[in-house]
Order: sequence, then C-alpha cells, then structure tokens
Amino acid sequence: MPHPTDRNKVQSVTKVISILEELAHHDGRMKLTALSTSLDMPVSTVSRLLNSLMDMGYVNKDEKTGEYILGLRLLSLASVVLRQLNLRQIAYPFLEQLRNQTQETANLVMLDTDEVMYVEKAESRQPIRAFSMIGRRAPVHATGAGKVLLADMRMDEILPILRKHGLREMTPKTITDYDQFMEELNRIRVAGYALDNEECEPGVACIAVPVRNHEGRTVASISISGPRDRLSPRRMQELVPTVKHIGRDLSHKLGYVEGLGQQQTEHLP
Repeated sequence: MPHPTDRNKVQSVTKVISILEELAHHDGRMKLTALSTSLDMPVSTVSRLLNSLMDMGYVNKDEKTGEYILGLRLLSLASVVLRQLNLRQIAYPFLEQLRNQTQETANLVMLDTDEVMYVEKAESRQPIRAFSMIGRRAPVHATGAGKVLLADMRMDEILPILRKHGLREMTPKTITDYDQFMEELNRIRVAGYALDNEECEPGVACIAVPVRNHEGRTVASISISGPRDRLSPRRMQELVPTVKHIGRDLSHKLGYVEGLGQQQTEHLP
C-alpha cells in the first residue's frame, strides 16, 4: 500500500499540472477565482500551489489585473523538448505509412529560402514511379508542396518569392497567371491540400498537405507523387483524405492542436 504521504505528493503534482494546463487553455492567464471554479478546487489550495509555482518562475502575477500568467521558465523545459525533435526522423514512419497506403512515393518537403527542398522520402515499390531524390530542389509555384507552403504565408512573404522567380512555365499545365495563382492559393487554404497536375514535370502528379508544428505554423509538407497513369484525377480525389489524415497525425506528433495558429492570408491585387 502506498504511504499516505506519497499519495498526497502525487495528488499535489496532479493539481499543479492541472493548473498549468488550465492556464494554457485560457491563453496563459486567469484570475484566482476563475481557476478555482474551473478546476473545482478550493481557492486556498489553488492559491498555495500558485505561490509555489511563482517561487519557481513557472507562473507570474499581473498586479494590475490580478491575473496569473504562465512564466517564461516553462520555455526552458519546452526548448529541451523541441531540441530533441528531429523532423526527418519523426516524419519517416508517417512517410512509410503514407507510401504503404497509397503505393506511391511519399515525400517530406520544406521551404529553403525561395525554393522547396525534398528532405526525406519513402520510395514507392512500384516498378514505375515518380523520380524523387533527397536534396532535390524545385520551384514553389509549380509543386503541390510549394503551393501548400505558400498558402500559409503572409502576402508580404509570398510576393518577394514570386517577384524573384516569376510564375515560370515548367510544363504546359503550370499556372502562370498571377490572379489564377492567387485563386489557387485561396482554394488550398480552404481545402487543406494542394494538387500538382503535371505542373512541374510532364506525366507526374502530386497531392500535398501541410505539416504544422506546436505553434500552428506550417513548417513542411508531406506529399505523394506518382505517374499520371496511376494518379488520375479521380484516383487523386480518392487519396486526398488519406494524405490529409496522415499529415494531421504527423502535425499532432509535433504538438499541433487543431485550429491553432492558422493564418488567413488576404488575396491582394
């Protein structure tokens, strides 16, 4: 049987974690009475635990409003966890899952200044497959992954990239009209995925979705690519839910919470 003192310690730890989580759920700040009510704890208990957290720097108090605020000391813990995150290593099992479920090559793609770079992949086992190589670079405007990454950026970030490279025609199907391209980005924001219909390479199609981190920012894209003969428009629509599902799972692995930090980028003329 656990000693009563041990049980009390466990209960105290549970209450402390509950206080920190409750503060986080309310944008990092709450008043004492609101915390007490929300957690169904006596005011005296919450006050005592808050004082201990303040002594350790995990909580601060706004003397003007009386609100308790999450402290910067928490960043020291978060930074250790974040340093341990290796996106390529974390993503690879998800890429394998995506490859196995779709039978096409699965890619992890990131923005490198003003181009996209393929940083990891799970190669299709099909005898005929789309060419993919780690370290390969491609234009953002003509790839599904690139369009996904642009769609989550502000206009003041998008425009310099487009001005530098233009909407260069990679194939006859590349979107080269500015207004049409902006409409495409708006569609991607709403739909949550992008398609590459032979826009970068003739005969190659792609489905791409965002990968979001703990701040809600799109830090990468995962995609599947394959020959148009297999990835027909109908087949692509059938596979979109699978790609989106695995993209969400990877984002959750990185600490993403649904609805957090997604930017609404205005269409500018």
